[in-house]
Amino acid sequence: MTKAAPPESPLTREERLRRVLLVALTFARNMAYYRAARDGSGQYVGPGTQFAITADGNFIDMATLEWCKLFGGPNEQHDWRKVVTDPAAFGPALLAHIGMTQPEFADYVKAVRTYRDKFVAHLDSERRMTPPDMGPLWASILYYYAHVLNHEMSEAEADKARAGLRASNLPTDIGDYYRERFNEARAIYRTV
Repeated sequence: MTKAAPPESPLTREERLRRVLLVALTFARNMAYYRAARDGSGQYVGPGTQFAITADGNFIDMATLEWCKLFGGPNEQHDWRKVVTDPAAFGPALLAHIGMTQPEFADYVKAVRTYRDKFVAHLDSERRMTPPDMGPLWASILYYYAHVLNHEMSEAEADKARAGLRASNLPTDIGDYYRERFNEARAIYRTV
């Protein structure tokens, strides 16, 4: 019988903040790959192979899972309400940034979680699958990412996080990272 590993100590605040950044970047990568296979109206125009169609579905599913880690509710370890030092100020600022009221955002979160829970994490009995609108997901990720770097981390922590991202070949600007991944995927789709 294998002996269980001793329990790990809880994450430090700096480790948690760095994880938020990494989750946001993972979301950006998957959303970029998903959007790269779409035309201006959002219709899939990528390759018709089973591989490409499966990968495309996986991109939106992974983006949804990553977003829920940050915005899916207070039970999530990296949810903004557990991470930001002033949730009372962050919440309204986030809503203003994404252009939603609190009730609209609550309904949106519920819809995203329904997609995650009923079609990604499980396969329940609903007949209609409605993937989330990526616009508010992206807007909220952009805001949270910038807030963590500019307001939650000390200057030294932010510098260390940026250095760690660069060492991992990740840009510190999430918008640059999204554009690089989008262009990467578009180039691949053109060759298929």
